[in-house]
Amino acid sequence: MPLPYRAYLLRLWLAGSHDRPSWRAALEDPHTRQVTSFSSIEALCEFLIGLKNAEGNTPEADLRSSHPNPNELEKH
Repeated sequence: MPLPYRAYLLRLWLAGSHDRPSWRAALEDPHTRQVTSFSSIEALCEFLIGLKNAEGNTPEADLRSSHPNPNELEKH
């Protein structure tokens, strides 16, 4: 059974030269302190999609999930 949720600390920063900056990213699992680094936002997104697909989640399963309705969330 897939985990009901995942928690990560996301870090984003600009790297590269002044005339060719690019975004870098890292995800840290707060439970294990394992850090996974990414050379681009696209690589980060591919990793997250891969996690979702590896757990057998499908678009249909997403529709049945228990995510809160964004309209019901308290606005700050």
